[in-house]
Order: sequence, then C-alpha cells, then structure tokens
Amino acid sequence: MSPETAEGIFQQLKLCEQAISAFKAYLEAKGVASHEELERLRLQAEFHYSAINDYLLNCRHGAQGNKH
Repeated sequence: MSPETAEGIFQQLKLCEQAISAFKAYLEAKGVASHEELERLRLQAEFHYSAINDYLLNCRHGAQGNKH
C-alpha cells in the first residue's frame, strides 16, 4: 500500500497513535509501577515504534518495487 493514499495515511496515523499511547503509558508508570510492569510497557512502546518503521520501510520498498 502506498503511503500517499488515504488508506496509507490512515494506517500511518493509527500506528502513530498506538505508539504515542504506549509511550505515554510507559512514562506515566515510571515511579509507580513495578519493575516488571515498567519493562513490559517499555517493550510495548518499542514494539509500536518499530512497527511504524517497518510499515514505512515496506511502503517505500513497495513504491520502488524492490522487496527482498
């Protein structure tokens, strides 16, 4: 899917909102949650930011027609 289409933009926004929510939950839990819960939230935030990068890289490679 091209990132320039309406659906592509919607997917990008959805991924960004999920990443922001996960990072916010992590920051709000600092000093309050247990170490295990804090680590779980950190990993979740990292996962969402990684998903954004993967999605954008896939869109770029798809637009160029070069998928390895």
